[in-house]
Amino acid sequence: MLKWAAADRPGRGGRFCEAVSLVEILVVVAVAAALMLLWLPTLLRSHQLARQSACSDHLRQMQMGFLLYSLDHDDRLVPNDYLYDARYTNAPLMTGNSWCPGNARRDTTRSNIERGALFPYLHSAAIYRCPSDSARVPLLEGGSVPRTRSYNLSIWLNTRPETLASYTRLSEIHDPAPCDCYSFIDVHENGIEDPTFGLFPFESKWGKTWLDLPADRHGQGANLAFVDGHVEHWRWKAAKVFVRFVQPPRRGDGDFEDFRRLQTGIPSWTTIRERSGRFQSTTR
Repeated sequence: MLKWAAADRPGRGGRFCEAVSLVEILVVVAVAAALMLLWLPTLLRSHQLARQSACSDHLRQMQMGFLLYSLDHDDRLVPNDYLYDARYTNAPLMTGNSWCPGNARRDTTRSNIERGALFPYLHSAAIYRCPSDSARVPLLEGGSVPRTRSYNLSIWLNTRPETLASYTRLSEIHDPAPCDCYSFIDVHENGIEDPTFGLFPFESKWGKTWLDLPADRHGQGANLAFVDGHVEHWRWKAAKVFVRFVQPPRRGDGDFEDFRRLQTGIPSWTTIRERSGRFQSTTR
């Protein structure tokens, strides 16, 4: 048998040291490879959890900036008035002041983030992007760059209240309660554009369609920040598949149940109608 050293080399105590054979080395390598294959899913899972945790931390910092802005502006919420029509995405519908203006699918620099109303409270453009978001923006000269933003702010938080009846002040938020009202949300990379996340009550005209689609890149789930400052990870019953803007939730696989669950984090139809009547009476 092939040996790596002479078999008759004397060892300790007058014994002979038997060298390791090539077959034995191959057995050790094979065992090590098998152990690596067994551990690989665990390592990948750990890596995914680390990125999910980093994403949650980004949202937590954004929500803290959201609250600090309100403290500095006499209870008013950070503006959220940069909006695309979900059916026609070539030009924005509203271009007012915003926590983060721009189009995530087109922005190749951080300039829109840096001119947003929330940036002075964060000071880092990297916070606006989920670590697991691998989407890129193509460049005219060729190549591509990573997207600058992965998150949107609920359309019910200071988006043109005279037409949408959204909340304008932190103290107004009561339905749902601040601990149940989501603010920033992880958005699906194929559906993100403007910085608002549109979802309407089930009783309304648009209440039976995904205007915006949440992400599912964290173990078939997304991270959400809530008005009171905490962050949650919501695992979806069904994978989120972007087909088109304004797509109905699928029935039969859990997508509809996910849709209805997310609607619990926005104002009810009763509250919206009450606020809408109030705005109309003050503008007559």
